[in-house]
Amino acid sequence: MARPVSFSSSDLAWECAQVKRKLLNDVKKGRLSRLSKSDVYDMIAKRPRIRLKSSRMLWTGSYKEYLEKWFTKLNEEIQLILDSASEGEPTITSPEIVAQEHRELQAKVTHLHSL
Repeated sequence: MARPVSFSSSDLAWECAQVKRKLLNDVKKGRLSRLSKSDVYDMIAKRPRIRLKSSRMLWTGSYKEYLEKWFTKLNEEIQLILDSASEGEPTITSPEIVAQEHRELQAKVTHLHSL
């Protein structure tokens, strides 16, 4: 007989949202370029509200369908971010670049006011 799950569907949804936020931030900051389903499931399994020793229950348990859909959507969002980064859109802006652009804009505004 299979062991009953020790977490609710709302706990799983909460922890999936936390993992998704972390992964999206990592991709935006350039710390992550590929996504592995097993790594993501391991991250979810180790979350505080889930507390599983391994992700095996997530692969075969009653929440399998939810996690499949969730991972598919996550993967699509990450691909959009990676595609936009490869097209030349800056996803990371250093403070020096922001300061330089700010100075240039201030100089343009000053020039326009003097006209």
